Amino acid sequence: MLAGAPENLVVDFTRAMSVKKDLLVEWSRQRGCPRELDLQNFARSLERFYGRFGFPDKFNACMDTFRIAVNKKYGKGSDFGKSLRSISEFRVFPHAAWENTEGVSITILAILKEPENREVRDVEVIRKELNDQASKISWSEPFSPSDPVLRIATLHELSAAEYINTYPLELNALSFAKRYREEG
Repeated sequence: MLAGAPENLVVDFTRAMSVKKDLLVEWSRQRGCPRELDLQNFARSLERFYGRFGFPDKFNACMDTFRIAVNKKYGKGSDFGKSLRSISEFRVFPHAAWENTEGVSITILAILKEPENREVRDVEVIRKELNDQASKISWSEPFSPSDPVLRIATLHELSAAEYINTYPLELNALSFAKRYREEG
């Protein structure tokens, strides 16, 4: 939901259209997001959806069970659902180049929200719930789980290098590119 957007407004960013400049000049400019934070969140969601890293198809297939579990349970009142809502984002660290045919071990990084914004305060409960789901991932060559496969941290606990050297794992859009390619 975009903060500041009028009710019943729908925008489809997968479709493009042209608008003549002389028509644009006639329109009065309106700021869509009332606060800077809302604008940043909107920009990040667009970046995650359209600017995300294109994972190899085999990796996407490996992540299917995890992605389905996350999407199915995110809104639920279970410990897993609450744990998911205590995570600000998932990221992935490949311990070798993605195209390495000899093997790429993977660490999933779960970045926690600030404590006051978590539905589950106990990090060990979050770790147990996420590890239970991560253990169900069906890995196929060249991808395999690192030991441990899951790392849980706050942004404050990560170095800039640790964050930059990981890739955002947008679980809502993991299969978007494949689906879009098939429809187009």
